[in-house]
Amino acid sequence: MNTVSHNVELEKLLDGSDSMQREFERIIRIFSVPTELRSQIPIALASLSMEHASAMRTLVRQQHYASASALFRPQFDAVVRAIWFSELANDSQLAEFKLDSEKDGVFPKTFEMFDQCEALDTPIVPILKSYHSTYKNRMHSFTHGGFLAVKLHATPYEKLSTSVYGMIKSSNGLLVLAAMASAYFLDAPGALDLVSNAVNSAREAWAN
Repeated sequence: MNTVSHNVELEKLLDGSDSMQREFERIIRIFSVPTELRSQIPIALASLSMEHASAMRTLVRQQHYASASALFRPQFDAVVRAIWFSELANDSQLAEFKLDSEKDGVFPKTFEMFDQCEALDTPIVPILKSYHSTYKNRMHSFTHGGFLAVKLHATPYEKLSTSVYGMIKSSNGLLVLAAMASAYFLDAPGALDLVSNAVNSAREAWAN
């Protein structure tokens, strides 16, 4: 693999994204995770979504742009599943989500969870719907080796710089949603305000 130099704007965005995520994680660690599965499972899923965002940036730094793009769909899906388990799962479904099990429980598919979440009256859902409308075809192509994934793999960075920059910006928007969702699931006084303040302070990293 030939080593290339990323432009200053992308390096600044990657560094700012790292700082934003560290601040989100610092705030979330301040609070104790509730003992109820209805909070624990969604918080774990939101954290997983944030991990995908971090991994995407690591892969971009290593010039693995197609592999980075493949994480956009899991990043989105983890937020959807977090909301579904928080707001729509019944007690039996929550109990079936066991980390020590050898296989997943019997749950709706993620697209079915998304359809069910659309009717929820929460601030996060309209933003998720907007993401889904904008990126659903691209997410599928990125994750399943479609044309867009091949293009990211085979095209020199110099011709991809705008696309890679936009991909990180889009990932950061989901990162913000995951952090906001985590604060909501914590259900602790001050958590959402602290994350909201961090989001506003890091606006340059995620706003278009």
